[in-house]
Amino acid sequence: MRMPWLRLNTWQQIAIVLSVLWAIGAWLYTTNSFERGAKLISERMYDDCLVHRSEASEDCYNIMKQTHHVQMALGRKQAAARALLPIPLAWIALWLVNRLVLWIRRGFQPAVLVPLPPRAPLEGSKRKRPGRKSR
Repeated sequence: MRMPWLRLNTWQQIAIVLSVLWAIGAWLYTTNSFERGAKLISERMYDDCLVHRSEASEDCYNIMKQTHHVQMALGRKQAAARALLPIPLAWIALWLVNRLVLWIRRGFQPAVLVPLPPRAPLEGSKRKRPGRKSR
């Protein structure tokens, strides 16, 4: 079923597909990157705990798990921002480039404004309100 109010030209359809692909790809890349980073940081925390603090290995393991959990929570927020924020910025930039190219093709002339037709004069100076009797 076609929606007449939603008619997109080919460039808009391509831009939508690229936006979706960007969102998915940026999300996966950023999440994977933060997963590797969280693993490295939590392993370093675990090693530091075992070597320098001489605490029980179970406490060190809990510190490692907690550090990994915090890093991944930050990574998910970062992934959402990196996946979604560039999309509207790119759309705005492309719209501005499109308008600039059209303006240059037109020869730096201002947009043509069509004047509105004159309004019909009101009937008399006083308008009657509905539900009121005339005096």
